[in-house]
Amino acid sequence: MVTLDTVYWKFGYASEAAQLLEVELVNVLIEYEMKQGKDIPALKKQFLEMDKFTLGRLNKALQSKSVADIDTLQHVSAAIKARNYLAHEFYCKHNFGRNTPEGRQKMFDDLKNIHQIIFEAYRRLLRLSNIEIPPLEHD
Repeated sequence: MVTLDTVYWKFGYASEAAQLLEVELVNVLIEYEMKQGKDIPALKKQFLEMDKFTLGRLNKALQSKSVADIDTLQHVSAAIKARNYLAHEFYCKHNFGRNTPEGRQKMFDDLKNIHQIIFEAYRRLLRLSNIEIPPLEHD
């Protein structure tokens, strides 16, 4: 039986994956600019600007640089939708589900799916920097 603590635990892991995705989007874009020969002061300025971007804006910047293949871009777009759902709709959708074992199970299953989508996009972004990490293990 899924407890409320387990739901909150999984929510935290899914949120962590979303933050990792955001950081890696900035890293990939800065790495691209470094390879284009930008100087350090310009890179620092760009980094500070990008650090304020939304995920959607970072995604558009990634698309405009032609750094990633279509599959990676699709995963990133799906991850952004999943993250926005997590941040803005998840608790509204599940409402009082937290009060029953069945509701908590649905919440947990939803969070597992969200976490998987976001983490897989993060993995694909890491590959752009030649970093390979294993996929998520099943809970």
